[in-house]
Amino acid sequence: MRFLSIICLVLTAAACGEQRAFVLSTKNERLVVDSSRVAISAVGDSVVFYKTRVDAAMSTVIGQAPAALTKAQPESALGNFVADALHAQAEKYTGKPADLTVFNHGGLRIDALPAGDWTRGKIFELLPFDNTLIVVTMTGEQVEKMMQHIALKEGWPVSHHLRLSISGGKADIEGARISGKPIDKSRVYRVVTNDYLANGGDNCTFFAEAKQEATGKYVRDAVIDYIEVATKNKQPLEAKVEGRVRQ
Repeated sequence: MRFLSIICLVLTAAACGEQRAFVLSTKNERLVVDSSRVAISAVGDSVVFYKTRVDAAMSTVIGQAPAALTKAQPESALGNFVADALHAQAEKYTGKPADLTVFNHGGLRIDALPAGDWTRGKIFELLPFDNTLIVVTMTGEQVEKMMQHIALKEGWPVSHHLRLSISGGKADIEGARISGKPIDKSRVYRVVTNDYLANGGDNCTFFAEAKQEATGKYVRDAVIDYIEVATKNKQPLEAKVEGRVRQ
């Protein structure tokens, strides 16, 4: 498969009329490729050409934050920022409003985004998995089960639409509010999440019968896009703990 990928790269370059040299290597050999030849020699280097390109892309600054956003439970500034970003992006991609966004605490893989420069690479560290952004249509009863699961997990990141009290692994369903209103079992809700949870990951069985609408976007790409647009529009990259999920 490695050599098939290399051949595809060569054919692509040739088809584009490029006379570009590529240096590709594995642990035991190097391939020096241009549009007309392939030379192999034994070396122990990493991929030179593409490593340079990747390093440059990952070090690109995409935004600046006035303060660090840290991760915690039951609620955190970092979780709030990610949930709100994904909510906005899901509405943008689908062209439809959503009621709520839920993300798993374990899906955030670093403890904080720092004050100051945020690079593309830092968002890859935060969201390293190839999970995609999904919108699921759920009944009010399924939403209640989701709330109980959030309580069992001691709090997950949610968008600003939710207010939920949890205690001892249980959720106060009667007191829960979505956009200021109690959960209505007679209606359906559009909930934004990732495909890992939507497909039952982390014991999210309540999603089993929910209808899925795929956005075709990776979660991290959605967040990067959100940050870049906010930066372009001079909107602050900030969030705070505000009682979305409280004990």
